[in-house]
Amino acid sequence: MNAISPVTITNLRAATPYKLFVTVNDSQTDPFEITELFNTAESKPHPPKYEDVRVLNSGSSLICEVEWRAPSLTNGRISRYYVRVQGAVRRMRPGGPLVADDFPPPTDEEKCANWDEREDVSHGINPIEFTTEFLSCKYGPLKPNRNYTITVWAENSAGRSSPLVFPKHCITNYAQPDVVEKPITSTNSNHTSFNLAFNSKPDDTNGPISCYYIGIVPLLKNVSLETLPPPQEIVMDTVSKAFNNNLLPLAAEKKRFFAYIAESYTDYPPDTVIGDGKGVAGMKPCSVLYLSRYKAEDVILRPGLKYTGFLIVRVDKDDKEEVQTGAHYTRLLDPLRPRSYRQLHLSGPAYGFSEYFKPVFLEPEDEGNLIGTFFTVLVPLLVFLTMASVLALFVLHKRGEVSQWCQWLWMSKESSIGAERTLLRPSAYHAIAVDDLPSEYLMRHRDSDFLFAQEYEVSH
Repeated sequence: MNAISPVTITNLRAATPYKLFVTVNDSQTDPFEITELFNTAESKPHPPKYEDVRVLNSGSSLICEVEWRAPSLTNGRISRYYVRVQGAVRRMRPGGPLVADDFPPPTDEEKCANWDEREDVSHGINPIEFTTEFLSCKYGPLKPNRNYTITVWAENSAGRSSPLVFPKHCITNYAQPDVVEKPITSTNSNHTSFNLAFNSKPDDTNGPISCYYIGIVPLLKNVSLETLPPPQEIVMDTVSKAFNNNLLPLAAEKKRFFAYIAESYTDYPPDTVIGDGKGVAGMKPCSVLYLSRYKAEDVILRPGLKYTGFLIVRVDKDDKEEVQTGAHYTRLLDPLRPRSYRQLHLSGPAYGFSEYFKPVFLEPEDEGNLIGTFFTVLVPLLVFLTMASVLALFVLHKRGEVSQWCQWLWMSKESSIGAERTLLRPSAYHAIAVDDLPSEYLMRHRDSDFLFAQEYEVSH
């Protein structure tokens, strides 16, 4: 091109080497050429390119794997990438407390980082650490009931690119609470039950709690809690099997114990009594059995045994499409990946367990208790009956009925004695008529002879 100095060349690419050829043609001198090498300055890079994102199972927790590629135009050498994995609660309980977003750490802190807007080089990712065509980082453990959004930036000496917001997210399902506090035990006057008081309600940030269960473990007095398995590993069965198994000496030797469900609630109860068979007044039991198999049986407890147990909370999983078949489940089972990094597909309810609460020993009712019951119940009853009898006799005496009863009793006694012999007595004591004197004499003489014979036989 023919040009006159100065000349501006436009549309050059950033961070690109150029060679400039200039031919000077002067009519007075011979033409000559000038060659100039230069590099254009760097400018901010374009955003990185999206590759993929998925939820993986590390064996003990969930991991969010993020993959991206270099920008289509780097406009220089990319010195750092910044990745932000930020998890917000998907569904919060109305009126519940605000929960801060979660920034899970990288599983490989030497290569990856989670940038939380702190201007720190240590939170950047050096692309030299990666030898593959795309870059990949894993973040976790992920918290339940979260929606993790992913944002990636590229940076060179000219500055940071505009953000790349991933179109897919790492979404986690509902799960059990992080902490379930154990109830507090206390005894009562009954030898077949004990009291349970509940602490603060478990946090439902990880998912709405649908049911509460009380598991009871009957034990012999000399069995230590240290021999019991963790609550989530103990065998659950019916009441009869739990008692029959745990009261055997082999149960402690083999460390194989059973538990049974005593009560269930749809709401968190303030307190309850285990062994009274009444549950909590005004509170409905769960409509769903524990593990869909074991119903609540609050039977009368046996005295002379030790009882412990634990609180169980149930959280039903979210079956909505965005959780079960969302974009984050793109590679459900990849045979090229190790088993521990294959994606986890969770189904069914989740259960959270408290620790074993303090054991309660129910004292048996011995002879001392029976004697105490006799003195506290029967003796006052006898005293009351005696006083009532004395008072009744006093009232009857005032009315003159006691003397009549005594006369009646005396006459009854005489009649019973006379029943053994036949005495001919007149019906009434009055003057004897003259005409009756002979017959009356004979009758009375016969009576006197009989009485004489009776007295003679007794004396001899």
